[in-house]
Amino acid sequence: MPAETHPGRDTMAGMSSDDAASQETHFVMDPEATLWTLARQLVSHQRTYAELRRSAETARRLPDSAELRRVVADFEALERSWHGETLPSIIASMQVAIEVWDTFGPGRTEVADDLEAAVWNNKYFVWVKELAGGAPPA
Repeated sequence: MPAETHPGRDTMAGMSSDDAASQETHFVMDPEATLWTLARQLVSHQRTYAELRRSAETARRLPDSAELRRVVADFEALERSWHGETLPSIIASMQVAIEVWDTFGPGRTEVADDLEAAVWNNKYFVWVKELAGGAPPA
């Protein structure tokens, strides 16, 4: 998930190195709660994106000025970030949540086996790369 966390992990801020290491060997997710959170995040981000797009379109129709060029440039940077980072991250998180639901069913899932947890923790990164235009998952 963008800037905050990704499925299976809590935020790394404030964790000791032992806590962070143990997160690599565990995977925990409630897929239904995760999907609802991500859906709300997607809607919120899309609303912001649409509002900024309208502002940029208006700015493009007005006489040129440094301020208006900045509005358009800010939107163009946001647009690149939205399509190249934010959207692939949210969708990758949704993909992992769907895979957890399909594999384990509803409710909280905890994977404690080191190898299996590492695989589940890595799925997010694989899907982000795939959805951002990188190599397809193996």
